[in-house]
Amino acid sequence: MSSGENRPMLRHLLVAGLLLVLVPLAAGQVPEQDPRYGIDPRGGEDPRVAEDPRVADDPRETPADPYGSLEGAELFDALFASGETGRLKIAMRENAWNLLPYIDSYCRMWLVIADHSEPPDAADLVKMRETADKGRQLAQMADASLGDTRFSTYVGNVYSWTAQQRAQVREEQELFDLAMKIWRSAETPQEAHAALTPLLQALDRARQLGDFWGEASAYMMIGRVQAANGLAAETHLNVNHAIRVGRQIRDMDAVWDGLTLSYEASVEMGSWEPAREALKDQYLISLEVGDEDTTAQVMKLLVEFDEFMERL
Repeated sequence: MSSGENRPMLRHLLVAGLLLVLVPLAAGQVPEQDPRYGIDPRGGEDPRVAEDPRVADDPRETPADPYGSLEGAELFDALFASGETGRLKIAMRENAWNLLPYIDSYCRMWLVIADHSEPPDAADLVKMRETADKGRQLAQMADASLGDTRFSTYVGNVYSWTAQQRAQVREEQELFDLAMKIWRSAETPQEAHAALTPLLQALDRARQLGDFWGEASAYMMIGRVQAANGLAAETHLNVNHAIRVGRQIRDMDAVWDGLTLSYEASVEMGSWEPAREALKDQYLISLEVGDEDTTAQVMKLLVEFDEFMERL
């Protein structure tokens, strides 16, 4: 048979073979033996793509920090109550400029209990002892975290006050409150000057009692009154007393405000080096407390001050 004669036969065989393939496909049946109808590996995930094991979920559950949402006095009290002494000291060191109100709150609490009855009854004596014990422990921890004895000395003075000395404390507070009323209501520097009399009396009592916070506050207000009256030298003298005493107990208000008035008084007197030192101290404090905005502002003032000094 010639090759031309074989072509119809070959075409017939090809068509028949194609039908054998299409029939099972039309019926939805894939021949298992034909690898062409297996799963296309291109439709799956790329085996080269894998999760980074460093960010995989840790199957171990991490307990939430029970103190994570607390700060300030609440954090200190919670750590003290749970016996977390090490963490409490760390927290105190990180909040050194905010410790005074917290430590002093146990002094004021002790004074309130002591004044409840005179002489204190048995129940009050127990409360006074418990409050003083906690106050001393907290002061000692604060001192240990800062490497000094400032707070222990402070609370020791308060807890040693007799009934007569506690009466002097009340007088000191009343005199200071009177001075503040005069200061706030004054419309002229001369009217504000009248606040000096009760302030000096409050200062005298604070110094006798060893009430460092009261002493720093009185010195600071005396400086404010003198600054309002244009008494630069007197202002500089008294606010530097406020700064000195305030540093002993880390009284942020007395130290920061004192440095501000010290700078202004120094500039007014033409005392450039003390003025620069005041700015430098504010810069260091803002760094210590982590206040970036204030740090940047004070740094800007320092740069401007140095530029001014170069032009003199």
